[in-house]
Amino acid sequence: MAEQHPRTLYTKELIHKGRGYPFWYPEPDSSASAEFKERGIYPGDVGILNNDGGFNFLFNIFGDANGRIDERRVPPGFQPLPEPTSRDVQISPAHGDVLKSQHVSCREVSAGASAQGLQSIQVDAGVSFDVSIMEASAAILFLPNCSTKYEALNKAPIKDYAQ
Repeated sequence: MAEQHPRTLYTKELIHKGRGYPFWYPEPDSSASAEFKERGIYPGDVGILNNDGGFNFLFNIFGDANGRIDERRVPPGFQPLPEPTSRDVQISPAHGDVLKSQHVSCREVSAGASAQGLQSIQVDAGVSFDVSIMEASAAILFLPNCSTKYEALNKAPIKDYAQ
């Protein structure tokens, strides 16, 4: 069996965690508009998963066809989906959440402290984790403090729109 690229293993390990697509390279591509780079990936964004494990933004299904962030990348005849209301979406902070595959154990420790034999990872100033990996294939993602989870409470309109 051919060896898989780390980004493929990373995606396979984290895709089912309920937090969207785990990008290997989460930074915006160099061709992205300044507005997109500032805003980041947002619900309704449509794009291409590139070979580097990143996301090349095209347009947003909730966006205005003449909106600045879409930069004329919408398909001909584009009709946006109505923007969801606060009743349609559950928004929750994901500040500092840790997503890990099944065979990873992880616990927060004081900066500089670590249990013997464990890999210590410093995530932020003063925040470290002891990590133990129990299988040959595993993944871990430390979400930044600015992370937010958007959960559509009724996905049917989005699924219908995509078809």
